[in-house]
Amino acid sequence: MATTIPNAFFAYASSGNTLREPIRDAVNQINVGRHVNIKTWEECSPSGTFLINTICKAIDESDLFFADLTGLNANVMFELGYAIARNKRIWLIFDDTYQKGKNLFNQLKVLTTVGYVPCCNSEDIVSGFYRDKPYLDTTNTIFHTAIEPNLEPGGYRSVFHLKSQHENQAAMRMSNLLQKRLAGKIVVDDPRESPVQALAWYGIRVFGCNGVLCHFTDPGREGAYLQTARHALVCGMAHGFDKPLLMLAEGDFLSPIDYRDYLRNYNSARDALGFLEEWLPTVEDALKTEQRPASGGLSSQRLAVDLKRL
Repeated sequence: MATTIPNAFFAYASSGNTLREPIRDAVNQINVGRHVNIKTWEECSPSGTFLINTICKAIDESDLFFADLTGLNANVMFELGYAIARNKRIWLIFDDTYQKGKNLFNQLKVLTTVGYVPCCNSEDIVSGFYRDKPYLDTTNTIFHTAIEPNLEPGGYRSVFHLKSQHENQAAMRMSNLLQKRLAGKIVVDDPRESPVQALAWYGIRVFGCNGVLCHFTDPGREGAYLQTARHALVCGMAHGFDKPLLMLAEGDFLSPIDYRDYLRNYNSARDALGFLEEWLPTVEDALKTEQRPASGGLSSQRLAVDLKRL
C-alpha cells in the first residue's frame, strides 16, 4: 500500500532580511526526498500578489506549516496565526545572524517558547528539516499542546480587544463605546499594562470569544513594529477560528497585503467609531444568544474540548 506524503505550506517574506533564496533551493532538495510535498506562497501566485483566500486555502489543504520568521514580517505572522488556529503542525526557521532582527524577536517573546531552526543558507534549512523530521508527527500541534488543554467549555462570551500601543483620541473613544455597549463582556490586551502575553494566552482568548477587535499602531509611533507583528499573529488566529474580526489602523497605515481587505484605515476618531458601530451589532447578537459551534474545523475542535471536559 502506497504511503501518503503529507503536504506542507512554506511562508516567508518577499523582501528585506529574508531567507527567500535559500528556502527556494531547500524546498527543491527536500521535495526530491519524497518525505513531504512542500508548496511555497509564491507558487500560489507567481505574479507576487495574492488574495488572502488563496493563501488560507493552501494552508487548509496542508498538513504542516513552515515559516521563516526573519524580520517578523506581518504577512508571515498573520499566516502563522491562521495555521495555529487551523491545528497545523508548525515548523519555524529564523536567521539569527542579524543582530537587530534577533533582538526584535527576543523582545516579541510571544514565540520564544515555540522554538526555531537557526538558518543562514539552504544547507542549514535542509539539515534542520531532517534533524527535526516534522513530517513524522503532524498531530504534534501548538493548538493541541498549548491551547486546547487550557480551554473552558462554551468559551468566554466576550469581545477580545487588542488595544493600541498609544491611547490616541480614537482609541479612547472606542474604549468608552465598548464599555457602554458591552460592559462586563470585554477581555482587554493592553500593552501599556502588560506588554507581553504568552502565545497560549492569546489562543485561549481568541478561541473562546465572540469577536476580535484589533487596533494597530501607526508605524511612526514608538513600539509599533513589534506590536504590529504580535497583532498580526493574533488576528491570523482570529481568522483561523472564524471569529468576527475588525482591524483598525490610524492614518495612512499600509496594511500587509494578506489582510488588506480586512483592515479599515481612519483619519479621525469619528471614522473609527463609525467602523466600530458598523461591526458591533453582529457581535452583540452573538453575545445575546447561546454560543453555537462554528463551522468547519473549529466546530470539531470545540466539540472535542467540550467532550474532554465532560
